[in-house]
Amino acid sequence: MREINELVAKVDISIAKERLDKVLSKLFPEISRRKSRVLIDKGSVYLNGKRCLISSKIVNQGDTLKLVLDKEDEEKKIEEISILYEDENFIALNKPPFLPSIPTKTDIKSALHFVSRMKNTGLKDIHIVNRLDTPVSGVVLFALSKDSARFIENLKEKNEIEKIYLAIVKGEIEKKEGSIEIPLKFTGNYAFPSDSGKKSVTKYEVLKTSKAFSLLKIVPLTGRMHQIRVHLKEIGFPIVGDRKYGDKPFLSQMPLLHCFKMVFIDKNGKKIEIEGKPFKEFEKFQKKFL
Repeated sequence: MREINELVAKVDISIAKERLDKVLSKLFPEISRRKSRVLIDKGSVYLNGKRCLISSKIVNQGDTLKLVLDKEDEEKKIEEISILYEDENFIALNKPPFLPSIPTKTDIKSALHFVSRMKNTGLKDIHIVNRLDTPVSGVVLFALSKDSARFIENLKEKNEIEKIYLAIVKGEIEKKEGSIEIPLKFTGNYAFPSDSGKKSVTKYEVLKTSKAFSLLKIVPLTGRMHQIRVHLKEIGFPIVGDRKYGDKPFLSQMPLLHCFKMVFIDKNGKKIEIEGKPFKEFEKFQKKFL
């Protein structure tokens, strides 16, 4: 039986009229503001008995907040990881949504943590090749030595690693394939279009569409932070469930963006193709609406 821990608190006048994530971190000091946003995104926070998924929601005096913590959540994330590829140089995982690629200030457990534990070696001896945003799922590749890390970094610099994503976006895209070329600038953990930004190119192909949603195959030709998410938003087709760049209603607990495939030539001239199947929420949404 799963062990559930519920924390309930009333909002008093001293913290009323503030954002939900800020109020949570004040009511429960053991939870940082960043962690509170993660919990809100996961659907673990209830405002006056109803699940609230909006970190910026203003909370009023007398409101009741309930935080539902599943003590097995972190271990479950680790258990959901599948190994997609492994040799003496590299290992690739299918990262579930909301598991960080590398340890963060609020989450020690991560895809990197899993590889370190499996290989019985220190975190510093494992070299991540591609990081996925914490809410995003899919193929994550790690190099198992400094030599392998240098080799793969050289491929990255020459743009010789192909990454293919799947995304479900809002809207029906009439143009069946295209290229988005919008330069991007960055501030903190946020990306935005700017004529003076870095060159950013994303190719897409429509695999399936309805009047409300489209399933896309996406190939980023550059590797900018949040590139796919911002580019799709800018052409009017935001990713379903993307709380940072998407539109309400979000319709999904997670952004429906998945790194599906990675292709490169290894140091022995062998073509490596690694595929990771999308997770349940992605597939359920696809079956229901597409």
